[in-house]
Amino acid sequence: SAFAYRSIDNEAAFYRQVVAGPVPRFLYSPRHERITQFGGTIAKDLGPAVLKSEVIHTRSKAFSVQGVADADGIAKLDLVDYLVGLDFGLDGDTRLNFYFFQRYFTKYKDGVVPDRTENGLTVLLSHKLTSTFEVQALFIKSLNRDDWMFRPRATWNFARNWRLNFGVDVLHGPQLGFFGRFANQDRVYADVRYSF
Repeated sequence: SAFAYRSIDNEAAFYRQVVAGPVPRFLYSPRHERITQFGGTIAKDLGPAVLKSEVIHTRSKAFSVQGVADADGIAKLDLVDYLVGLDFGLDGDTRLNFYFFQRYFTKYKDGVVPDRTENGLTVLLSHKLTSTFEVQALFIKSLNRDDWMFRPRATWNFARNWRLNFGVDVLHGPQLGFFGRFANQDRVYADVRYSF
């Protein structure tokens, strides 16, 4: 499949304004800007596993710049995200997924937090204990730095169209890392969903 769309970016860009005075101050304003994306997906059955891949080209996505040389603290960059992975269906309603992902900036500026090329891995293991109860564990790891997330979760379909999820998010990494910026905000959560 292939797609092209223009949408509001999920991630806010934090524009910076310097307020002059005896002690200059920095004011940051979050903005969710429009981005344009083009991409495609492919899947191929290999027998014991399914090969999956996706690529997305994003134009003019706003990133924060470190340092005060930029007036607004923002750089508009072009990038390509892609992933390649294998999904295995194991015995006893068990699934195991491995994915490698990469982000490459085709237009880059020194001073942005991410490296020009960012690499990572994900592993997802899920198992149906009964027809209504499933457990899973997701691990996402940056290969550029010690930045990761571990998310064990359980899902209970306790009635028709009703689902209860509960789990934990454990986040770790450097202060400017994708997960590390939330390292002091690990969470335990539960939600109830009704589908109609």
